[in-house]
Amino acid sequence: EQGVRPLAAAGRGYWGRTHVLDLCAYLGLLANPGDELALFGVLASPLVGLSSDALAIISSETRRDRRWEELTAGPLPADLPPDDRVRLERFLAWLPRERREAAGHALARLIERVVTETGYDLYVLGLAGGERRWANVRKLMRLAEDYEARHGRDLRGFVDRATSEVEAGDRESDAPVTDADGSAVRMMSIHAAKGLEFPVVVVADIGH
Repeated sequence: EQGVRPLAAAGRGYWGRTHVLDLCAYLGLLANPGDELALFGVLASPLVGLSSDALAIISSETRRDRRWEELTAGPLPADLPPDDRVRLERFLAWLPRERREAAGHALARLIERVVTETGYDLYVLGLAGGERRWANVRKLMRLAEDYEARHGRDLRGFVDRATSEVEAGDRESDAPVTDADGSAVRMMSIHAAKGLEFPVVVVADIGH
């Protein structure tokens, strides 16, 4: 309320963060455009940005399990709102090329390419807590690099790993964010703060 920046020292649920889910859905769509959960996840996300009306039209006017084929074969549903049509046409022109070239790019590079193409980095940084959110996007790239170093360039395997992490309870923590000027209020669990010293400490919710 006073404009003081909070800085969470840790937090679980990394794989369930919206921006991580957006990019993992995109990777899932690259691996398998027949994955309709990934398809609608990407279309609804800021990577494409379709409206709820457009999503409903696509759902009702294309056949289940054939939606990607019908969208790419055309024509698009006639009653799509004009802005949604433009966004969808741009995406449908771009994704097939990325799928053809995917095997030639590292996993982290695939994430970087879609972020750059769609302006997703600017979108994330413009949100409340954008610095932390962007740090999590960068962490996804590092996790992809680590996975590729151990298991090879297995796009489907990395997407499956992300899915299994969410289903298993997701104990992965958020990416750390630096506090270069020391102006933030650092939020920590008592366990994480053990052994550290600060000039001022507020124990939150102590009334309970």
